[in-house]
Amino acid sequence: EKKMVVVSTQQPFFSQDDRDAGVDLVDVHIPYDNSKHSALLAAVWNDSPVVSFPTRKPWNESPIHIIIQSIDDSCNINKAEGNVVNIYSMKVLDTHEDEFQRKQLSIIQTGKDIINQKNTTYRSIYICDNAEKQLLSWSHSQTILNQVKESLIFLNRFAEKWQGREFNDYSHKILQELGLNHHVSGESETVKQNPVLRKKREFWLPDGSKVFFENHIKLSQGFRIYFYNDNAKKLVYVGYMGKHLPSK
Repeated sequence: EKKMVVVSTQQPFFSQDDRDAGVDLVDVHIPYDNSKHSALLAAVWNDSPVVSFPTRKPWNESPIHIIIQSIDDSCNINKAEGNVVNIYSMKVLDTHEDEFQRKQLSIIQTGKDIINQKNTTYRSIYICDNAEKQLLSWSHSQTILNQVKESLIFLNRFAEKWQGREFNDYSHKILQELGLNHHVSGESETVKQNPVLRKKREFWLPDGSKVFFENHIKLSQGFRIYFYNDNAKKLVYVGYMGKHLPSK
């Protein structure tokens, strides 16, 4: 004969240590059919969107409306409504691009973080020569670093669209139309024609060649980001980010 044992406790089975360790105390389902999907649970748990093929409902809509059930410290079950962004088309991605990038930027707190994000947040530009060294040993204010990481976002955005053939050539105007708030320009004729000043703006590319980085973004407190556009390969290289280089 089988007997059922009921255990009554005054403490929850899951301790705060369990919660901190990531024990799954959340359940997610879709309200109209009560179905559960691990992808939606993972999205809620990680506070992230999902990427799917629009084969059928709910994967052909965005956002996906969900019900979230969670257990609090007192073992009470709480219900809440929520939404998960579902990236099933480029149109949806474009709509949320700025939001995603703000989240990505909030993670970046140091120069080393920017280098670590080279293959994700800044995957379409090349940070090379002095720029990489400067970021790895960054000791300037957080204000300047914020301006750097935001400016790199727009250089990366331009590079992606350039490589995708949305633009035929580089121009300062395009960068500003994409959202860059800082002034961007090329060097003066005085600098271009002066061998000493010109040399200070020459930096090494990953292939071992050295070129003149004429274009620069002007940040506050006299800081500059110098970059080079390879028109033949449609590539953007960032070679220097620091105090304004000598101009006379």
